[in-house]
Amino acid sequence: MKSCKTASLLFISILLLVAACTLPLQTIQSQYDIATNTKNFRWDHRIFGFMPPLVTLEQSFVKQLDENQQVEFRLYDVVILRPNQFRLEDKVFMLLDDKPVSLQVLRREDDVKIVHDDPMDVSVVGSNESRYPVTRLEYVFSSEVVEQMKSAKSIQFRYYSGPDIITISFSHEKVLQLKKLLASV
Repeated sequence: MKSCKTASLLFISILLLVAACTLPLQTIQSQYDIATNTKNFRWDHRIFGFMPPLVTLEQSFVKQLDENQQVEFRLYDVVILRPNQFRLEDKVFMLLDDKPVSLQVLRREDDVKIVHDDPMDVSVVGSNESRYPVTRLEYVFSSEVVEQMKSAKSIQFRYYSGPDIITISFSHEKVLQLKKLLASV
């Protein structure tokens, strides 16, 4: 009897864990900025790289409405690559239903994230550390691209790092979340 309860509890725990990992936890946030007289909508998500050279990609999609209801869409990327990778190129594409749309980098910042293998032993500088290249990119979407995004069934992003091609595919749920942001008012 006790083993049956334990098995049931384990099964329920696994179901809850799977549901938590598959449901989109990120919601669209809205905020009014009195200083600039704008209404901002933001959707953030993170993707963990299961294939080198990508470690993580964090994206923040922002829709901004000014006092005249003029709209501007921006994307902010934070890309973290594995140590010793080539510099992330400025050449970035968004693939909407497998049709490439070139994204022009408006602003770029390069940095390094240092991770110590043994955080308790940081006495010797550089002895047990890994240096992860971090690239921050900012783009502005044209109204034509936004219209294409609204009707797209599949959305991917493509980045380049030396010989590596990094492709990020949105799940159906993430495509829906992005479309919800684009329609926000």
